[in-house]
Amino acid sequence: MVDERNVPTSNSSSNFGNIEKVFLRDVNSSNYSMINENYSIEDCAINYEKLLCSKIPLGENNLPIFDLILLGIGDDGHTASLFPGTKGLNESKKAVIKNSVPQLSTERITLTYPVLLNASKIIILAKGVIKSQILKEIKIGNGDHYPITKIINSNVDTTCILGIN
Repeated sequence: MVDERNVPTSNSSSNFGNIEKVFLRDVNSSNYSMINENYSIEDCAINYEKLLCSKIPLGENNLPIFDLILLGIGDDGHTASLFPGTKGLNESKKAVIKNSVPQLSTERITLTYPVLLNASKIIILAKGVIKSQILKEIKIGNGDHYPITKIINSNVDTTCILGIN
């Protein structure tokens, strides 16, 4: 999981809950929710970072190195829960944080750029005309204000898969 809404896994808005219903129940693997209803969102972020650092090899920056990360992109150019104008965009030391998203009046848990950029491979899945336009803006150098740009312009092996309806 790269991010999660601050809702129970049984909530229809839970990323983990939805992925578990359609995929994880049929796959023999270890999987972990970012949210535990018995803890604050801050403690959930701390606990998830500890879990990742205990289960996944660490890089020189003492942050996890994933083989593959799947990311999406929002209509505002956000990825994971790194939204435009949020404090999470500037995190440089932690792997997992609580990120306040005022434009949605909520808080989310998200992996940070340092972890995302540690990945060996990133695949960005995007669908729709708006997201296609964002990717075009980035390609011609006019997209520095979109959080996804930092991923696309990084040295990580990145592939964008675009579907348009």
